[in-house]
Amino acid sequence: FSVARKQQMLDNLSNSQLKQLVLALSERACACSKFVPRINKNARSKRTATDSTATTREQIEQHIRTRITQSASSVERIHQRNSFESTAEVWSASDAQGAQNDSACAILQTFYEATQGQQWLKSDGWMTNASCCSWYGITCDSTGAVVQLSMTSNNLRGTIPPALGDLSSLQRLILTGNIMMSGIIPPDLAKLSNLQVLFLHSSTLISGTIPPELSRLNNLSVLGIAASNRISGTIPRELCSIQSLVGLEIFLDPLISGTIPPEIGNLTNLQELSL
Repeated sequence: FSVARKQQMLDNLSNSQLKQLVLALSERACACSKFVPRINKNARSKRTATDSTATTREQIEQHIRTRITQSASSVERIHQRNSFESTAEVWSASDAQGAQNDSACAILQTFYEATQGQQWLKSDGWMTNASCCSWYGITCDSTGAVVQLSMTSNNLRGTIPPALGDLSSLQRLILTGNIMMSGIIPPDLAKLSNLQVLFLHSSTLISGTIPPELSRLNNLSVLGIAASNRISGTIPRELCSIQSLVGLEIFLDPLISGTIPPEIGNLTNLQELSL
């Protein structure tokens, strides 16, 4: 091939590997030309040599076309494989999201049983095949993760199950006004790293102390356990390390003893303090 011909072929290719293939085949074509019979003065020999050269050129061109077609097919298979891999990744992410949602539903069922859900005032959707995101008092984000559990004045009884600490996406836990709830505040709630609001107001039968482990809730904005008349002990100094706190409410808890920790002054973002 002439230089112009080879350049034209290269310009028509966009894949760098195919360009390398054409170059290699072109070099091979140049090597093959050495075997073309030399043209002599005899007219018949000249025609024979010309025919042989044309035949060789056609064979090489056909070979190049075949190899280009094969290479294009290989590129298409690579694109298809990449597409399959991308689809598999989407399926894998979807499966992981589904597994997380199933786990959250199982934890909420434990909560239902621990707080005697049969006696709740409202329990729409609970313990059915419906998605737990549609259950009364439950809010989910766009990915289906449970971000809020709100059961204000819903006649909850029994105890707060430690399993709630495994609702890793939970941001708001509101159990205000359930005067028949009992037991302790589970230290396991400290695992809720995304928790922003924890309300246990007027849960008059909750006893024990305020778990110092709650200081690990670095995103907590409001902590309210006011009017929980059986909470005893002191206000843990550790709570004063939650720099995200905006509101702290522990008033009307007569069994709280000791002094107000001076470290409470370190809560520079605190806007409401009710003791």
